[in-house]
Amino acid sequence: MAFVLSSAAMTRDHSAFTGTWTLIPAKCTFSGQPVLRTARVTIVEDRHVTIVKRRLIDEAGTVHDGNEPNSRVKWEGDVLKVTTIRDGVTTTETYTFAEDSMTALIDGPEGRPITLVFARK
Repeated sequence: MAFVLSSAAMTRDHSAFTGTWTLIPAKCTFSGQPVLRTARVTIVEDRHVTIVKRRLIDEAGTVHDGNEPNSRVKWEGDVLKVTTIRDGVTTTETYTFAEDSMTALIDGPEGRPITLVFARK
């Protein structure tokens, strides 16, 4: 899944967050949702354009990736937010960063949040 953000008004440099991040399943909380076997998130930033690409594989081996045309990406300080509307349901992913890790908090169904933890590849 790829999401794009473009804003000439943005002045913060988020290049420290760019790169490829891989899932650490043992540190994740799936809140009753299908467990991910593996996941990769790539963040690219170039001249105030942020692109987020995801590839997820669940425990059944189903691959989830592709474009989400109804997604919006924005930076709030050093927090990256991706909001997607699919089939009338809004999902928000909030990415926070530490030196060698990234955490994604995802609004899950029925208000149960999903927490994914990634390491820099």
